[in-house]
Amino acid sequence: MGSSAGRVAIAAASLASLAVTLIYGFSDDSLWSFAARCDNRDTVTFYYAARGALSGLDPYNNQALQQVYGVFAWWVYPPSALPLFLPLTLLPFAGAVIVFNVLKAIAAVALIAVWRSALPALGRDIAFWLFAGVALNTTVLQDWCSGNIAIFESLAIWGAVLLSLRSRPVAACAVIVLISLIKPLW
Repeated sequence: MGSSAGRVAIAAASLASLAVTLIYGFSDDSLWSFAARCDNRDTVTFYYAARGALSGLDPYNNQALQQVYGVFAWWVYPPSALPLFLPLTLLPFAGAVIVFNVLKAIAAVALIAVWRSALPALGRDIAFWLFAGVALNTTVLQDWCSGNIAIFESLAIWGAVLLSLRSRPVAACAVIVLISLIKPLW
């Protein structure tokens, strides 16, 4: 498939995916149920588990965290991930959510830049932006609503892909190892 035909195929598939997303997103009450899930439940966990650890609590003991902070925080990450969230505890929870979301927005922009470097065949035309729109799609919205770290994981994995494409396999492996210390796939 030629370069032009490939971009047309990507654009067509991207438009079809966006159409399905829009149809699903605006049908019946699915949009409302999506909005109801925007509770930053993962950010609650990151914040209060880190805060509890600083206070001497076991971050894996969700009952103790709930008794002290009045929120349900289910820490399931490895201990090596906890230090990353400690700086957020310097702020009140609402401020921590804002900072965390700003960092996620920066990560999303960086991810788009990595894609542009890693996928030059898409060019800098509409095919790339359709690809980015589909790739970021509702997954990123749900990531923001839940307060998850998936955007950071995606940036790390695609960063490793880019490093590998640039013949830097040791650096690529180091990035994958580091992200696995934060959120391993079990």
